[in-house]
Amino acid sequence: MDDFNWIVEGENICESPYYGVLNICRVMQILTDGNEKYLSKYEGAVWGMENLPNEHIPLIQKALEICASNDLIDEHERKTSGIMWNKAALLSFRDYAREKGRSTWES
Repeated sequence: MDDFNWIVEGENICESPYYGVLNICRVMQILTDGNEKYLSKYEGAVWGMENLPNEHIPLIQKALEICASNDLIDEHERKTSGIMWNKAALLSFRDYAREKGRSTWES
């Protein structure tokens, strides 16, 4: 949960989008399904594509493709996986996760 809280704070998801998207999916699975089965990043992305709102699927798909790739990434590009991310989509996903997380914790 500490990672989740960091990801949804400010614009941290934009700093490390691949990591942020995949970890949001993993936490959302736990919050939604009410169990403590910890999914891998890949499994979390698959779960997210099947269970989270359609508007976030392209972003999750992008993160899943990176997760499944065997391409080597330079050290200085590791946080972004060497690609451009849609900032508006990242912040929208962050907002969704933050709101969903808060409403789940408060209930």
